[in-house]
Amino acid sequence: MGMGKTVQAIALVLAQCELKKATSGSSILSSSLGTSQELPTVKGTLVVCPLIGALQWIREIERCTIKGSNKTLLYHGADREKCMYKLEEYDFVITTYSTIQADYIPKRKKQNSSVGEDVSRRKSVLHSVKWDRIILDEAHCIKSVHSNSTKAVLALESFYKWALTGTPLQNHIGELYSVVRFLQVTPYVCYFCEDCNCTGLDFSFDACPQCSHQPARHFLWWKKYIEEPSWSYDDEGRDAMVWLKHKILKSLLLRRTKKERAVDLALPTKTICPGWKCD
Repeated sequence: MGMGKTVQAIALVLAQCELKKATSGSSILSSSLGTSQELPTVKGTLVVCPLIGALQWIREIERCTIKGSNKTLLYHGADREKCMYKLEEYDFVITTYSTIQADYIPKRKKQNSSVGEDVSRRKSVLHSVKWDRIILDEAHCIKSVHSNSTKAVLALESFYKWALTGTPLQNHIGELYSVVRFLQVTPYVCYFCEDCNCTGLDFSFDACPQCSHQPARHFLWWKKYIEEPSWSYDDEGRDAMVWLKHKILKSLLLRRTKKERAVDLALPTKTICPGWKCD
């Protein structure tokens, strides 16, 4: 906290908007690897954060930008889905992890007993478009890859993905996987087939839809080469940690320490005012 992550993220969003204008709006990066079908694209940035940080983001955006230059929407509350939002009109859409999770929980209409019709889950408002950018604030909230909140976040589509956190690792190396998976950094988050060249981001409990091989023939790169070896104290574990630090994290991690920001965080000189209390 206090490292300026929010302000820096806002500044980079605005800087990239100017860069896009200079390059006729062309996108620098290719589309998300997880895209299964074409979704309508919007220009805005989706910020996902804890509830306590939502208003802070809105205040910082208002403070750091020219008044009226950006439109911000707080997507939260019981009536959020009843409103017909035109998401393409907003530059920033702020929401929370709990909202993303609640909207993503499978919602099925009543089945027609006579016909046996099964209506698949409809997509939520935030999952029905492809964002220009998604920013996860306090990204360690998705540390468990099996939680509903994490699954809901990973289902979002965007061209760019950023993750902000002051505690990327809390208990074990496996917690980093969810963040790297969100960023879709290949090949570290891919499943590979031992019998062919098949690769994919998601695991299938049935036969692989790409190569038809059984699930047991597929392995997760991160688990095989990073997470499992990291539990050992031999050369294999050491090599895994070296690879994690110098090959993976060094290529995608931008770190700010309190020592680097000592001047910005400097407190005024302490003044002691003695006082006496008489009964």
